[in-house]
Amino acid sequence: FCMYCMYCTTLYPVLYSIIVLYFVLVCLCEVKAVTHPGCYCLDRLVMKALAAISRRRPRPARAVFTLPSRHIQHTSGRVLFFGSDDFALPSLEKLHDLVDDANSSVSHVGVVVPPDQRRSKNARPTPVPVKAFAHEHGLRVYEVPANVDGPMGLAKSGWRCPEDYDLGVVVSFGYFIPADTIDALACGAINVHPSLLPAYRGAAPIAWSVLRGDHKTGVSVIEVHPRAFDAGDMLLQVEDELLEDTTEPELRAHLAEVGSECLVAVVRNLDVGMRPQVKQSAV
Repeated sequence: FCMYCMYCTTLYPVLYSIIVLYFVLVCLCEVKAVTHPGCYCLDRLVMKALAAISRRRPRPARAVFTLPSRHIQHTSGRVLFFGSDDFALPSLEKLHDLVDDANSSVSHVGVVVPPDQRRSKNARPTPVPVKAFAHEHGLRVYEVPANVDGPMGLAKSGWRCPEDYDLGVVVSFGYFIPADTIDALACGAINVHPSLLPAYRGAAPIAWSVLRGDHKTGVSVIEVHPRAFDAGDMLLQVEDELLEDTTEPELRAHLAEVGSECLVAVVRNLDVGMRPQVKQSAV
């Protein structure tokens, strides 16, 4: 390991053994990481959590953690969650649980949701699942104006991000997040996406994966890009096997749980200042 290896092994056999064991563990776990001191334990926690929740025998997960790409002076204390449907619920539940976790810096969760929706032409508008959960647990709710039209409508409407939030978390929201909203968040915004990006950017990645008969799927956690959907730098990507008889609802529920565990791991890593330097490859 250095020009004084023989000298070190004579005087410090314990230290030498620890160094050897560290490199053996990295190889066995198949984790590609460039970490600063104390972060390897977080990588191991990610692998254990994903193995525990998987319904299938998982393929080796590919976790990418790198040195910070910029200096971070804030932790993810006040989180603003952008979400709508049942896929987003497990992630919101995990974030809500972190508020009471002594080992987490998350102190408050606010929620941004689409307007209430009609299930049929004559039905009364009903809140989306994320909004219903937020009201049930006393979370602050910010609703997108009803006149916002289409995925790009939020940027065109002049909607402004609520103040005093540190981190944005986007899960199945349906709207493009404007650049000024990202800039208003001290730690920026991250997105949980149910595919192995850059594959299946945009809408309905789970349905496309099933329809095309893919043999593998997964979850990507990325930074929200200010100019394009699902094109941000990678924080974490986990690969999982896709069985032939898996239906879209089954896969959706499974990846929602996997995504929520990945989100917790990324939020904890952000608390110790870890940001990605991993660019997505071209489509």
